[in-house]
Amino acid sequence: MSKIGISAKENNWESPIDDRFGRAQFFLVFDEESEKEEWIENTIGGAHGVGPKVTQMLAQKGVNIVIAPQLGQNALQAMQAAGITAYRYEGNSLKEIYENYKKESLERITEAKQ
Repeated sequence: MSKIGISAKENNWESPIDDRFGRAQFFLVFDEESEKEEWIENTIGGAHGVGPKVTQMLAQKGVNIVIAPQLGQNALQAMQAAGITAYRYEGNSLKEIYENYKKESLERITEAKQ
């Protein structure tokens, strides 16, 4: 089973995804095995390097799947180093995005945004 991290604008399942991965307002960490959810307010700041810092924080929480709109090169490399698989979201709410993940209809992110 997986622990999934999703960037969110609000801390609820009806929230849209936050399209700024490293600067997202919140992160949902959902443990599929226990069905426990943890909402994390993103307090990581800085002008540069937030993607890898957020990736490290999610890895420390045991996340092995990330669903995001897009990733920068540094965030993608940090995920690859941490063994995290990233998928591009599809859906309007976190609930719909997670349902699409379960249907295996999300595209894997293999290249960073330009």
